[in-house]
Amino acid sequence: MTAIASVLRLQDLVDGDVFVPGLFAALGEEAGPALPQAQGTPSSGPPAGLFRLRTATPAVRSAAHDWLRSGDTHDERLLHEAETSMLFRPPVHERARAADEELIGLFLGVADSWLAVAEREQDPRYLNAALKLIACAILSGRAAGRGRVAREVVASAHNGLARIAAAIPPTLPPVPYAEPNGLSPKGRGAEDSRIVVLAGEGSRGLPLFLDTARRSGFTVHGVLHHAPAPGGVPADSAYAAAWYPEPRNAARVRALPEIPMTLPQRHLAHGDWDAAAEQLAQWNTGLLVLLGMDVVPPLVLGVPAAGTINAHNGELPAFRGMDAVAWARLAGRHPVCSVHRVTPAVDAGEVLASAVVPADSADLRAAVKASQIALLARTAADYAVTGALSVGRRQDQSAARRWYRMHPALRRLLDRHYTDLAPSTTTSEESSI
Repeated sequence: MTAIASVLRLQDLVDGDVFVPGLFAALGEEAGPALPQAQGTPSSGPPAGLFRLRTATPAVRSAAHDWLRSGDTHDERLLHEAETSMLFRPPVHERARAADEELIGLFLGVADSWLAVAEREQDPRYLNAALKLIACAILSGRAAGRGRVAREVVASAHNGLARIAAAIPPTLPPVPYAEPNGLSPKGRGAEDSRIVVLAGEGSRGLPLFLDTARRSGFTVHGVLHHAPAPGGVPADSAYAAAWYPEPRNAARVRALPEIPMTLPQRHLAHGDWDAAAEQLAQWNTGLLVLLGMDVVPPLVLGVPAAGTINAHNGELPAFRGMDAVAWARLAGRHPVCSVHRVTPAVDAGEVLASAVVPADSADLRAAVKASQIALLARTAADYAVTGALSVGRRQDQSAARRWYRMHPALRRLLDRHYTDLAPSTTTSEESSI
């Protein structure tokens, strides 16, 4: 670990970003145990609990060995388990120390298999997870004696990154674009058509939505502010926010509107869903609008009479989950913002509205935020007029893919390629976030 740490910055250790110059030399040349070889034997299925370090029992490890030997490693359940475990959450170098040598060997074996899946299936999600597993193995300090194996897996990962880099188109076809407009014909809905907002504490989208609501002529009856989780991702981590490129020009930052002091508001502790549900019921909520929220439980979703809506920065169902803008760009596609009904399943509800955002926008983050606010406000304004949500488009579950935090090595590929895009001449350079 000393040799590895010598070529990494502290931030690299925190984020598990080990793919830096000098990594090969630091890994050493020790032979060590070989990786498990696929034998085509029947698999007992993906080993649940493999990535929960303190509960990875001998039975789980035995199942993992069998699963790797079977060669049947294309399974999204284990991918989801890995990506949603605490294993890859910063500080990665501290979490990795809890893995023993057997787990490190298994992690390298899974990473090696997933790199093959990523190439065979052209599915970068498996490359992304493999990069994180490799980082965990290296930062554990227990890769000693596996230098040759680690070098082979790292070399395969570098090849995967090179293939991804070569496949990203430097430019994209132009798309029709109109400045987002959240305004809707003004009107008065039924008295019980009450619109309430549930927003993450400090959400910058909240004052923008409230300002658009005012200009659209519909009333927001209350706001719930949900506190962030304690001990979250460090603010300087690559995982603290979704990937967006740096603005191309010095954007004129518009000051956020003031939130009216007369607006009923309540601040909630993180995860206090009982209080949220109680307040929504007291306000006789018809429509709940989410802004900057994580997953909201059925206890809360069941209160609003007409349902709950949320804006997602990806096309549904192809880009569910996290870093949707980054994954779309990596796939050579323009981002698409979507407003959907919120269901207990992540990003799986009916799509009510959508809009394409050109990937060459001068300030892509601001353009995506403006599109999301406009779509949400237009949907809410229509509800205020009619007292009902429009019929949405059901998602094709066979086309659904869920995406996860993008590893910093993949983010760097996007940073390099984004500079090759021609500047947009159709988007505003005024930033509103």
